[in-house]
Amino acid sequence: MRFMKITILDTTLRDGEQSPGMALALEDKLSIALMLEAAGVDIIEAGFPAASESDFEAVKIIAGAVKNSAVCAFARVLEKDIEKAAGAVKQAVKKHIHLSIATSPIHRQNKLKMSREEVIKKAVDAVLFAKTMCDTVEIGAEDATRTEPEFLCDFFSAVTEAGAVTINIADTAGYALPGTFAGLTAYILKNVPKAASGEAVISVHCHNDLGLALINTLAGISAGAAQAEVTLMGIGERAGNAALEEMAAVLKVRKDVFSGFQTGINNKILIPACEMLSSIEGIVPGITKPLFGRNSFSHSSGMHQDGMLKNKQAYEIINPADFGGGETEILLSRHSGRKGVSLIIEELIGILPMQGDMAKVMAAFEAASKREKTVSFTELLYILRDKGLYDGVLYSILKVSVEKSRKKGRFSARVDLKVNEANCHGFIGEDDNPFKALFMALDSAMPWGIVIKNYSYGMFGSEDKLSASAVIKAKAVGKTVRAESYNCDIYRAIAGAYADIANYSAAISKKYSYDVPENIKEEGIVYGI
Repeated sequence: MRFMKITILDTTLRDGEQSPGMALALEDKLSIALMLEAAGVDIIEAGFPAASESDFEAVKIIAGAVKNSAVCAFARVLEKDIEKAAGAVKQAVKKHIHLSIATSPIHRQNKLKMSREEVIKKAVDAVLFAKTMCDTVEIGAEDATRTEPEFLCDFFSAVTEAGAVTINIADTAGYALPGTFAGLTAYILKNVPKAASGEAVISVHCHNDLGLALINTLAGISAGAAQAEVTLMGIGERAGNAALEEMAAVLKVRKDVFSGFQTGINNKILIPACEMLSSIEGIVPGITKPLFGRNSFSHSSGMHQDGMLKNKQAYEIINPADFGGGETEILLSRHSGRKGVSLIIEELIGILPMQGDMAKVMAAFEAASKREKTVSFTELLYILRDKGLYDGVLYSILKVSVEKSRKKGRFSARVDLKVNEANCHGFIGEDDNPFKALFMALDSAMPWGIVIKNYSYGMFGSEDKLSASAVIKAKAVGKTVRAESYNCDIYRAIAGAYADIANYSAAISKKYSYDVPENIKEEGIVYGI
């Protein structure tokens, strides 16, 4: 069995930041770079210094802060770009310059207006110049997968003879199919002398326009590429790039196929790194996004829940804890069965109802599941209370308002709620951010020490049927809990999700006889401000 170390170049801070709507502040770029270093990324492509002075400063600061990973600066094959790139990574412990020039006919003829020979000369001159400033020079062939293969070999042969140590096959438009991409990689490995001898490394950089970035990256590696260029969450131009966390998951889970390939990635850092990026940029991944989508480790179908309870591997091939994630979730919906409902009931109140009571609970649950997208902890606890099985604290939101003060210029949030049968009014929060003000009011109204890890919200529907959704992931009573809520008002939806986590906290605290907050100890009544 052959073993190959796959070098990971992460380009979240360069190609990833080119995503429409992305704009990372300098301190955020540094935080992400340090997280990537902690994750064991070999090369951090920190930016494009010639693009702007702020890009130059960001790469320079990252180069001075990162000690274990190489810091890479991107440049076109222009002397002014290369000088900027070299200046930006000057203080790096490990320096890397990444050059790029387009090679395909459509780019040569329309963008560059150069012949094949002119493209090669321009690239060779750039490599020779860059080598005077940095030992580790990589050069990529932009739109390589739409370039004539024989010309691509001539191009890569010339630049490696000039001193490039890494050659990058860039599927810039996301055009390639796995079989042809693997074939192209193998062809280059065989026909570029320094690649064939191991003196130069082949790198692959794949875009996701056809949804094939990850599989093309894996195909390139299988065919002999020794470096993969990826981003956190797969962010990047248009449909993005191959996702670092997804690639790491494939290499871990499918060791039967990729047993000979190794990386230095610390998988447990990957989901926290994605959470950091998501929080900084407000990126909400698709709900089915592998590893990081909110449904990635959630099970709603009764058949799946039953299988999971018997053996997790029946329906879950990835352990979220291996990648720094939380626990598998059982979500209750109209598709859930008795076993899934029983599991959540036992978690909430510590006992299973007798058979007759359980039949009544299931009848009420089925009725609720027809009304709601998911049956919340709150809804289930109300069912249990109605059947005489729960007598703990239950919150429900009466009213939520968030307004901006003309005098103070700050937002004021007010929450009115019902605790069991008592109406409790006037919990206030103030902040420059309306959502922070709302969370302050909610914390005051339901003081269970809930720590918000992340939250998202959005509007959906048509003009005549518009609805808001909110999802909160939080640390509560020693566990990571997720809640979602729907309403016509975003603030009310967020408050509903928060209340669901508070009700979960109240039930768990009662089960284990934990202390309840001071303001609900007297007959379940909350005294407002």
